[in-house]
Amino acid sequence: MGWRRWCCLAVAGLLLLAGGVPAGAASGKDSVAGTAAGAGSCPGAYRALTHALMGACRDGVVINALDGRTLDANPAYLQMLGYSLEEIRRLTYQQLTPARWHAMEERLFRRVLRRGFSGPYRKEYIHKDGTVFPVRVQAWLIRDDQGRPWRLLGIVRDLRGGR
Repeated sequence: MGWRRWCCLAVAGLLLLAGGVPAGAASGKDSVAGTAAGAGSCPGAYRALTHALMGACRDGVVINALDGRTLDANPAYLQMLGYSLEEIRRLTYQQLTPARWHAMEERLFRRVLRRGFSGPYRKEYIHKDGTVFPVRVQAWLIRDDQGRPWRLLGIVRDLRGGR
């Protein structure tokens, strides 16, 4: 199984355990929705799967609060942006994104709240050194035990050549 497929399936499993809806469930492709029906929210499994996913995925993986604060990120995400985990936890995804993308991301955020996922999209990030670079992002909504929006999970691919 390739890295991309493994990451997609791991994200789907994470979201199912956390009560979210993986993008594959909407399209039927790579869907594991039926395998975890009724799994509900399981904080221990959520944490274990989150750490496994974050450590194994080559793409950047980030967990954000609904206000945009960065809560957790894998080494690939941190390296992509040039920050330590401690530093990035003081930032929001809005602060890491050039202003020209803010309106589009606000529309996508509202879509994620409605649909449970964004679908892949392109934008830019600002590296700690000020360099602006292209990325491809896909975001999923994670819900709490009562089904309310709780967190955002993002998979971020660096689109700079040679990375």
